[in-house]
Amino acid sequence: MYKFLFTLALLVIFKLTLYSQAEFVPGYILKSEHDTIFGWIDYSVNKSNIVKCRFRKTEKDPVQTFSPTEIYGYRFIDSKYYVSREMEINGVPKKIFLEYLVEGTVDLYYYRDITDEHYFLGKNKLPIKEISIPQKIVSVDGKQYERDIFIQRNLVKFYLKDCPELFSEIDQLQVCSHKSLIQLIKKYHDIKCPNDICLIYQKKLPKFRVDIQPIIGMTNVNWLFGFESNNYTFHCGILSYFWLPLRNEKMFLKTGLIIDQVNGYKLNSNGEKINDIKNSIKIPMQIHYQFLNSDITPVASAGLNIYTTTVPVMILPALSVGVNAKITDNLYATLSADFDYYSMVFVIPFKDTKIASYSLNIGVAVKL
Repeated sequence: MYKFLFTLALLVIFKLTLYSQAEFVPGYILKSEHDTIFGWIDYSVNKSNIVKCRFRKTEKDPVQTFSPTEIYGYRFIDSKYYVSREMEINGVPKKIFLEYLVEGTVDLYYYRDITDEHYFLGKNKLPIKEISIPQKIVSVDGKQYERDIFIQRNLVKFYLKDCPELFSEIDQLQVCSHKSLIQLIKKYHDIKCPNDICLIYQKKLPKFRVDIQPIIGMTNVNWLFGFESNNYTFHCGILSYFWLPLRNEKMFLKTGLIIDQVNGYKLNSNGEKINDIKNSIKIPMQIHYQFLNSDITPVASAGLNIYTTTVPVMILPALSVGVNAKITDNLYATLSADFDYYSMVFVIPFKDTKIASYSLNIGVAVKL
């Protein structure tokens, strides 16, 4: 039974990853700069937003996919705004959707690809130029480090050369970030063109958010702590989900504490079963993903479970799938199935995978 459930969990995670990324939210496309069509747009991860826009007029209409060569841009209501711009990528001119951070006399753009984040400036008839130096591995004193996204300060000064009052601030900038660059371009407009329109399109995200989830459930230990068990026992705990919006607005760091008492047995030298009771304290350290923002939200987690009651400490790969059902805006009922397992490839389930334990949990999640 547990093998079937584990396989089902893997299939659910795979299926959700393939198909549940689509989350259509209110927005509009711009066929031209002033030709607007309202509807619903797929709120995908950043790297997808630069190459396509998936749109439908109503929630029941078929999906239309637009490339940067077909429309001027698109925007999510009161949120991110993307415009089609021609860039030189690897020496080849190409149109992509750039996220519009600031629109004015000087424009600020951004996009994230698979490996790096990129920031651009545009001004009047000047070409759009990248002002960020993407992350690379550098060697310092024989050790390798991943650099921050450094800023090309001289290029920024060139675009803001009519505002030398900001040069000292530019000299102090070391790395690119939404906050520092938006503040800089806003100051430029406040000084040089206070009567001109300066629009900031960045979506406002909370600086910090944590969700708390008390849970109770039943667990079955198939193999753990060096003994076997075929009995289900109750357990309880509290989980915390720390939001990681700068990486992905649907991603959280999951941790907490789960306590249960496991009734099991060991085999002595004669092969006889000897009953044993183990107190289990489990600490999950996992990446948690919420696939949709709706009344019924599929969720999945993957990472490690740390058992602190064993000597030495036992660390096992873990998977979890479930759903959150909305009660109020800040309260959800939760149902999940969790698995610990052992594999020769460690975190990757393989043909020799052995289930250590599995459990079924219910609880409530509170957004603080």
